[in-house]
Amino acid sequence: MLIWYEHYVFFIRYGLKDAFIVFLNTILLFLILFYVYPLKFLFKTLFTLFSGLISGDMDKLEKLFTDIILIKDTSALMIIYGLGAASIFVTIALLYLYAVRKRDLLQLNEVELFDTKSSIYINLISAAIPLISVMVATFGIGGQNTFTLAGMTYWLYPVFIPLYMTMYKRKRVKLIENL
Repeated sequence: MLIWYEHYVFFIRYGLKDAFIVFLNTILLFLILFYVYPLKFLFKTLFTLFSGLISGDMDKLEKLFTDIILIKDTSALMIIYGLGAASIFVTIALLYLYAVRKRDLLQLNEVELFDTKSSIYINLISAAIPLISVMVATFGIGGQNTFTLAGMTYWLYPVFIPLYMTMYKRKRVKLIENL
């Protein structure tokens, strides 16, 4: 929903419809389609893992890591998922960067330009977190717990996004006061 909402807000704000926007939209559509399968597989894996842990059903866990996915392949799953997620957020950041470059055409005022640049930053932060997960999975940080640690890096979202939004709101208020 977050990705759809970002896309929606972008087109409501800017309404750009040129060839470069079509190109970025095509990339975004491809990435989302690419991202759906690993997301579905990851969700199924995590659901089975947590339901097995909660119920204490060790047979379910054994089947998960022998029939569905091998432990040694969980890092690859996290890498594919993380690269897909990061690519989507980078593509959205590129949409906003393009709007910054078209600021004269769009007649953006200082506050609108600030908001547009902030949208770039928030999407880059949103891309950085999956890349941290990719690094954890790639380098096997956590040993046997790499899969868990790579997944837990996504808990950085509720830390960094609110932190950035707090700074953004303060700077935006100051900007408006100084106009």
